[in-house]
Amino acid sequence: MKIFEKGLAQYSEIYLSHDAMEEKDPFFTMTSVSHCGSKSAYTSVPLTVDGYMLLFIAQGEGKLHHQEVTVPLKKGSLALLCSQAKDTFEVSSESDWYALTFDGHYMDSLYPNSKSTVISMKTPDALGLFDRLLSSYQSGHQPEHLLVTKTIFELLQQFGGKEQGRFQNVFDYVNAHLSERISVGELASLAGLSTFYFIRSFNEATGMTPHEYLIRVRVQTSAFLLKATNLTLGEITQACGFSNESAFNNTFKRLKGITPMGFRKSAQTGRMLYQLRDVQA
Repeated sequence: MKIFEKGLAQYSEIYLSHDAMEEKDPFFTMTSVSHCGSKSAYTSVPLTVDGYMLLFIAQGEGKLHHQEVTVPLKKGSLALLCSQAKDTFEVSSESDWYALTFDGHYMDSLYPNSKSTVISMKTPDALGLFDRLLSSYQSGHQPEHLLVTKTIFELLQQFGGKEQGRFQNVFDYVNAHLSERISVGELASLAGLSTFYFIRSFNEATGMTPHEYLIRVRVQTSAFLLKATNLTLGEITQACGFSNESAFNNTFKRLKGITPMGFRKSAQTGRMLYQLRDVQA
C-alpha cells in the first residue's frame, strides 16, 4: 500500500508492508519502506510501533534526537532509531532521505549491542540497498521475506563492525545453497576459521549457532513458499534442504507452533481477508 504524508515533496513514496500484519519473521518484519523529500524543514514523529528505523540521508542535513542527546545528520549518514527510546529526526529544507522501519524482535540476540546511533556510509551502497525493496513495490510486488531480511542484515552490519560483517559470505552461501546439504565445516571454511572457533564466534556475533541459523533460514523460506506458491510439501522439503517431509513437518511445527499445511491454510485465509478489505476500501 502506497501512502502520502502531508509536508513531503510530491515525489515522496511510502509503502506499508502487509507482512507486518501476518506471521512474524524469525529475524525481522518490515513495516514500511520509503523515499522522501521536503522543500522545507521536516520533523518526524516518534515511531508508533515497537521496533526500529534505518534512516539514510541522501541530500541535506539534520539531527537525530535520542533521549537527551542530539546527534548531527549529514549527507551520507545512516542512522538507527529505536521506538522504545522515542527517537525522532529532523532534516533541513531541500533534503532527501530513505527510511526502513521494522519489528526487530530478534535484535537483542542478533545485535546485543545495538543502540540509536549514526555512522557514515557510501551513498551508492546505501541507495542500492533501499532501492532493492522500493523497486519491488514500484513494480507492484511485495518484496520476498528473504530479500527483506538480507537487506536489513546488510544495513545493520554497517553498525556491527568487523565481527558481524565477516560472516556476510556465510549468509550469502546459505541463501544460495539452501536446497543442498550444508555442513558447519563448510561454513567454517568460508569464514576462514576452525570449526570450533567458527561456532563460538558466530554465536557471539549473531546470538545463535550456525546450525540454529541454518534451520531458521530453512523454515522461513519454507513459510514463504507455503504462502506464495502452490508447491507441494515434498517440493518445498527438497527446495529448503530438509532431509524428508517428516523432518520438515517436525521442525516447522517446533519453530512456528503449527504444521506446514495448517500454516498454508491460515495464510490463504489471511489473503482472502486482505482482498476483502481492499474491495471494501
